[in-house]
Order: sequence, then C-alpha cells, then structure tokens
Amino acid sequence: MLQLLKALQSSVLAKVAGLFFLLLLLCIPLAEIDSINRARGQSQREAADELAATYAGPQTMVGPLLLVPYVERWMEPLRDAQGKVIGQEPRSKELAHVVFPDKLHIEGTMAPQERYRGIFKIPFYTLNAALTGGFAAFDAKAVPHSETDSKIEFKVPFIAFNVSDLRGLDGSPAMTMSGEALRFKQRVPGIADDAWFADGIHAPLTGAALSAWQANAPVAFDMKLGLVGQDTLAIAPIAEETTAHLRSPWAHPSFGGRFLAAERSVTPQGFDAHWRVSSLVTSRASRCAPACRGAAATPPTGRRPPRAATSARCRPSTCRSRSRSTSIR
Repeated sequence: MLQLLKALQSSVLAKVAGLFFLLLLLCIPLAEIDSINRARGQSQREAADELAATYAGPQTMVGPLLLVPYVERWMEPLRDAQGKVIGQEPRSKELAHVVFPDKLHIEGTMAPQERYRGIFKIPFYTLNAALTGGFAAFDAKAVPHSETDSKIEFKVPFIAFNVSDLRGLDGSPAMTMSGEALRFKQRVPGIADDAWFADGIHAPLTGAALSAWQANAPVAFDMKLGLVGQDTLAIAPIAEETTAHLRSPWAHPSFGGRFLAAERSVTPQGFDAHWRVSSLVTSRASRCAPACRGAAATPPTGRRPPRAATSARCRPSTCRSRSRSTSIR
C-alpha cells in the first residue's frame, strides 16, 4: 500500500489529475459569482426600465423643422360603365412639404445626476440648450407636383419638434422667429399616426414670422429648452450645416458613433466638445423628407409613410458620450 502511495506521488499523471480536480472545484464558486453578476446586471436593467417608465427615458432630439401643409388639386376624367369620358371629376389630397434649416447651432450644458431604484444608481442628465439658426426663403417651386396639371394651395406653416420622451421637457420650449414668440402645442397636426414625429409638438407661425415667410424672406429662429433624459441623448443633424457645442462636469465621457467630435477636451473637471456636420455627409433627406412629405394626409392608396430614424446619439450615461451624427454620448 505504501508502495502504491509513493508511486502515485511520483506519477505525473496523478498530479495532473489532482490539478484538474482542483480546477473543477474552483469552477463551482466562479460559476456562482458569474450567476450573481448576471442577475445583478438584469436587475439593474429592470431598475433603469422602471425609472424610464415613471420619469424619463433616453432622448432623441429632432428639429426644429418647418412643415408647410398644402392641398394639391387636380381633375380626373369621369367615365361611364363603357369607359367613355363623360366629364371631369375634381380630386384633392393633403400633403406636407418639409423645409430643413439652413443652419442649426446647439449650445448646451449637460448636468449629470443619479437616481436610485433599490440598491442601483441609474444615470440621468439635465440638458439646458439654446438652438439658433434660420430657414432660407421659401421657394414654392421646390414643392413637387404628384399629379399632372395640378394646383397647390399652401396653408399656414408650422414648426415641428420632437424628442423621444416628451415627459423629459422642462416646461414648454421658448421659441422666437423673426422676433415673434411662438407657442407650442401638443402633437403635429395632419400627420399620420405612424409618422416618426407625429407625437411631437408644433408651433404655428404667427405675426412677424408668418409675414416674413409669406414675403419669401429668410426666417431666423432662437429656441431654448430644458430636457431630462436617462443615459442617452441623441441629436439629429438636420440642417445644411449643423454645429453643436456641449459641456458637462462629467469627467468620464465616451465619444463614438458616425460623427466624432471635431474638437474635444476631457479633464477631471469635465468635458467640452464641438461637432460640425454638413448635410453632404448625412442621410437626412432620405430619412426625414419621405416621412414628412407624405405625412400631412394619407394618400388615396391608404399607404402610410415610413418611419424615419434619427442619426445621432449622445450618451452621458456612466456618462458615456457617443454620437451617430452630432452628439455626445
């Protein structure tokens, strides 16, 4: 027996088997630790979802856009049962033409904050931003005719603006155009329910702003807003030239996405970042215009316009800062 034990002690195979057995024993607590980590991660995601449902979720900001509703009228031949033309029948449909800003500059500060759900800390931010820019003189010839020999009758245009979760708005945004204060109202009128900004807010042009638009003059705007969001802020670069300057005392941002910050500075006191994006490198027209152009009313075919996707993200989560178009994340 002693000889067998001595043989096992000197056997390389026995030593390898012993090490393998110990490794298997160590895998048991490691598996338990991994299971606990997964459960904690899932619980943290559930906590974030609960706060998003009761407070505010991630935000995507799109706008401001100028929407020009109009009615297109035309005549169609009226035929009898044999297909013979016996007269003309008036037809019409309501549509909307979208006008993108010539320039859009976003100047904002993001204050990080943390909210608790159980043992979990969920990152939030408060954005205070000023949006300035302008729309070029309106060109009625730029509005396409969808029917032959049709006539277009324009209605009063309005500003459309949207964020993913309107509950995050700190009061109503304050906007002026050509010196005229505009008042925002719920939803965007005349837009199909599945249009990507239908549940946003709108402000009809009035006073000096409406007069400038009717005179085919450029219209400048200034907009101030406060916005609370969780984890992510996305900004769509919708203008011919979109610039953004965002600052935050959060010292650990993470930048990423389609368009990185042109300039950025990260210090223990926070970060300071600038973005510059041209419409030449964005897909705003293909994403936004179809959703707006056919959105003022459902065409006779009954088809609804496709949803448009935003192209910028910004996340000050762990206050990570990322961007797909002009933004920080």
